[in-house]
Amino acid sequence: MSGYLYVLWHPTFKMYGDNVYKLGMTINPDQRLQSYSPGFLDSVQYLYLSSEFKSCHEAEKVLFYVLRKERLKKQREFFKVDLEVAKRIIKNLESLTADEVHSLYQRSRSGLLSQATLLRLRADPEEVAAFNQQWTTKYTKGENAHDFLDKFKYSPPTKMT
Repeated sequence: MSGYLYVLWHPTFKMYGDNVYKLGMTINPDQRLQSYSPGFLDSVQYLYLSSEFKSCHEAEKVLFYVLRKERLKKQREFFKVDLEVAKRIIKNLESLTADEVHSLYQRSRSGLLSQATLLRLRADPEEVAAFNQQWTTKYTKGENAHDFLDKFKYSPPTKMT
């Protein structure tokens, strides 16, 4: 099902603290916004609305998996997260193909998303650089990670003469 991911905000969310947003998906952004507005004096507003996803349900599940520690209540779609982090994750999901989102969805269902993948989706450049440096130091003893990994590529055996 195609649709959109969003970051929604209303002043009443402040009663739960700063940086509390409703994240979710919708097929019809205008209708979704109107469904929230009648219950409040102030308008509910999108702080971010994605471009259209071919499989919005899967993109939403990946988003929720990445932000699972920031979720305020298990069965609710409210998150205490920096707005820029939420927007970056959605933008990074937007940059992926439908097949890549599907792959992330499948791995998230099994809890198989690596720390490196989670960091890339969150796109905090400093955290990614620190993780890469730590990985390089720990596993490659300072050798360039690509050169290190090349050692493990399969190559056909050479013929003995």
